[in-house]
Amino acid sequence: MPRYEELSKAIREEEREIRNLRWEFFEKEERIYGYLSKQYPTTANPAPLGLCGFALTTFVLSMMNAGGLRSIHSPSNGVVMGLALFYGGLCQLLAGMWEFKTGNTFGALAFSSYGGFWMSFAALSINAFGFLSGYGSTHEGQVALHNDLGIYLLAWGMFSLWMTIAAHRTTVALFTLFFLVFLTFLILGWKLFFLRPIDIFQ
Repeated sequence: MPRYEELSKAIREEEREIRNLRWEFFEKEERIYGYLSKQYPTTANPAPLGLCGFALTTFVLSMMNAGGLRSIHSPSNGVVMGLALFYGGLCQLLAGMWEFKTGNTFGALAFSSYGGFWMSFAALSINAFGFLSGYGSTHEGQVALHNDLGIYLLAWGMFSLWMTIAAHRTTVALFTLFFLVFLTFLILGWKLFFLRPIDIFQ
C-alpha cells in the first residue's frame, strides 16, 4: 500500500506538471499569434479594388465627355452612372472601409471619399432623387446649374490638391495620380464656369 500511494502521488504530480506546461504553451501561443495577427492582418489588400473602381469609372466617363459614347446616350446616362454608382461608388467605398481595418488612414480617406464622390455624382443624374429638378429648363436655371456644378467640381479639386500634397511622401506614381485627378477636376470646373456649358448629364 505505501508503494501504491507513492506511485499515485507521483502520477498526480506529473499530471499537474503536464497541465501547467500545457497552459504555459497555450499562453505563449496566444501571445505569439495574437501579436502576429496584429502585425500581419489577415484582411487582403483592398487598394487594387479601390484603384480599379476609380480608374475604370473615370475612363468611361472621360470617353463620354470626349464624345466616344454619344451613340449610347440615355436620359440617365445608364452606362456611365450605373458604373459610377456601384463600381466606382459602392465598391470603392467598401475598399475604403477595409483600408480602415488594415490601419491605412490615407487609403481609407482616399477610397471612401472618392467612392462618396462617384455615388453623389451618379445620384445627381438619377431622376428619382430629383436633386436637379429645382433648376428648371430656363436659361437662368441652366446657368445656375452649371455654376453650382462648377463649384461642386472645384471643391473636389481642392480636396484632390490636399491629397496630392499628402501623397508627396509616398510613391511617385501615387503622387502623379492625385495630381492628374486634381487637374481633371480643375479643368472641368473651370470649363463649367468660363466656357460654353457642357452637358454632363444629358
